[in-house]
Amino acid sequence: MSKRSDNYAALAAAVGLRYDEANNVLYGQKDGYDIIIYAENASYPNMLTIHTSAKSTDGAILNKDTIKTFVKENKPITRLVQKNNNIIIYLKNQTNLEKLEQAVADSLSAMSAFLRNNAFVPCCGYCGQTGQVSAYIVGSGCWHLCADCEAQMRSNISMAAQQHAQKKENLVGGIVGALLGSLIGAACILLLSQLGYIAALSGVLMAVAALKGYEILGGKLTKKGIVITSIIMLFMTYFGDRLDWAIILYRDAGGAEVGYTFFECYRMVFTAISEGIIDLSSYLTNLMMLYVFVLIGAIPTIVSKVKEKKAAGNMVKIGGYGMRDGEL
Repeated sequence: MSKRSDNYAALAAAVGLRYDEANNVLYGQKDGYDIIIYAENASYPNMLTIHTSAKSTDGAILNKDTIKTFVKENKPITRLVQKNNNIIIYLKNQTNLEKLEQAVADSLSAMSAFLRNNAFVPCCGYCGQTGQVSAYIVGSGCWHLCADCEAQMRSNISMAAQQHAQKKENLVGGIVGALLGSLIGAACILLLSQLGYIAALSGVLMAVAALKGYEILGGKLTKKGIVITSIIMLFMTYFGDRLDWAIILYRDAGGAEVGYTFFECYRMVFTAISEGIIDLSSYLTNLMMLYVFVLIGAIPTIVSKVKEKKAAGNMVKIGGYGMRDGEL
């Protein structure tokens, strides 16, 4: 096992839960409540989330003041969120296994006591019915489901996968959407550059906006769409950088003073380089750095998008055999 798996196995034993190594989650019961514990971000394996499904016996919803008081009184906890019949608690990142075990143990005890005191009982996270449930990973989320809701969710996933497979990709619309989305990234590059920064944030914004634009106007996001969008992002990065140099020529290098328009300055960028007005090494260095930072921002976004698409069609029983009900 990996160090992460070893730590999770030790943590599960320490808090009285079981460890599903295949899915890197802890699961079981604590004081009658069904529990799933996992790391939302694999890069921070010690920043854990605790999930349970419970509802108030009188249908009450936890108010903000009650939640705020609970979080304030329990130092390992940063947030508590109620989503219909699902209670989700977010923990602080811990530096070592001993502190992690103590934080999880304290948080589980505090959560179960809090739910009991507010008359919350265990239930199916989907329909809210009390009774036996099993733990599942559905897409990128976790659920406690009764047998009926499990069957319903599998049916929904299968139907969604079939509909998605039948949906046609509009290549022209996708390209237009990616272009429109990438303009946001180019504008961000331009703005940050004018402020004196070259940031990976521009790559993230460009990737998210361009991919979403392709998906919205293209109908679906395929591998072909990701390749096309990536090419568009590289082009728009060059376009944004050239606009930045055009602004410098127009505003700072005297272009406006001698009567050149901004568009003429844009066309004159390479002439300015050949005549030494713009230093070639500075131009190339700036462009290469910009590409590096855009790639740093864009690549994780693309990888995340691909994983999200793959996970969308998955329904896996925690502690059991996984089932793939289709990929969206």
